[in-house]
Amino acid sequence: MGHRTVYELLDGRPEDVLPLGVNDFMIYDDLIEDGYGFLGPIADSVSDSNRKQDFDELIELLLACEDESSICKDGNANGYSKHLSWMYNEAQGDEAIIVFKHGYKHLYFQEKFNRFKNAIAELDFDGFMSPDMSSRIFGPLQYLGEKFGDYVYNRSKLLLTLDDFIRELPDEDTTIWLGGTADYHY
Repeated sequence: MGHRTVYELLDGRPEDVLPLGVNDFMIYDDLIEDGYGFLGPIADSVSDSNRKQDFDELIELLLACEDESSICKDGNANGYSKHLSWMYNEAQGDEAIIVFKHGYKHLYFQEKFNRFKNAIAELDFDGFMSPDMSSRIFGPLQYLGEKFGDYVYNRSKLLLTLDDFIRELPDEDTTIWLGGTADYHY
């Protein structure tokens, strides 16, 4: 059993998103009541979470594909890299912004794609025919999206895995605002 995070990530014009107050953000009840099929098939339980801590963890996840030398942090939860910039502003009502720069999606998926290709290449015909084929194919399939990984709650798209959310990002610079967060156990 483990736990992961659901992030409410909102895109759109600043005047549409920024007036949202903390009371407008997703709460864990939204994941239970809205019939997403999340509780049960994926999550055993859902609970409140620490939004600031979750933001920091999301940034670390998103930076995992970046070259360490391109990352600049100011110590106040703000920073940038070649393909990503972020800001957490407690003075502005805990405004949390992430900018996915052109090329981020390619960078994010390049290593996952290479691992997927290598894992599939290692699967031979005899392995494909074997009774334990499903356990052999499980490894490569994890690179397509983790069923028990982090999720994105997007009111227009329902729940997406983090990988699927990034797949849907446009190729140009895109600003995303963090709404609420929730912790889930599986």
